[in-house]
Amino acid sequence: MGALVDPPTGHTGLETLVANARPSDPPPDTPPLPLAARQAGLDLREPGWFIIRCVFERPKCGPRFIPVVSEPTPPFQLAAFFDPNAPARPIRIPLPMDTTIAGLRKFDKNTAFMMSDALACQMERMGKLSLGDLVLSVLPFPLHKDLPADTGACASGSTGIGMVCSFSIPIITICALILLMIIVSLLDIVFRWVPLFIACFPLPKFKAKE
Repeated sequence: MGALVDPPTGHTGLETLVANARPSDPPPDTPPLPLAARQAGLDLREPGWFIIRCVFERPKCGPRFIPVVSEPTPPFQLAAFFDPNAPARPIRIPLPMDTTIAGLRKFDKNTAFMMSDALACQMERMGKLSLGDLVLSVLPFPLHKDLPADTGACASGSTGIGMVCSFSIPIITICALILLMIIVSLLDIVFRWVPLFIACFPLPKFKAKE
């Protein structure tokens, strides 16, 4: 985009127009900053106020057609992500289509977790715990039962070396969805938010085998 040069100052004509168009004081209809945001040294990540001006420039039409700067728009803010008055942002999380054994077998285990010998031993200990052990560990006396103490060494018969474990992301996604629904259902006892949380609609032609 071309520009006009002002020989005395070396500034472009557009820069001069923009500098002259900017008011020295904020517009009277700009809301004041909150009291907490006026404190120096605080970064509250408050959404800023913006004013837009449009510039019409014809650089190849000669010096008679100088750039034109429009009037400022009213001050506005960008809507926050969870602003209920803003348009909904569509988010799509794909899940595996065919969840049969044959369908899940097609997905590669291309996500690797590297575990040290200590973490591998702890994972081995967690695999030996049952849901009943976890429940008893949080119950009060006399039903309380402590979990096995961590001795810092591998159990007898274990390898005692680090491991690289490969996982399948599609199956992890299914597990995350199931755990999410379980937790939401449990907390629904307090919040009563399930009707506000999920809405399901039938898709007759959306079939795994097709």
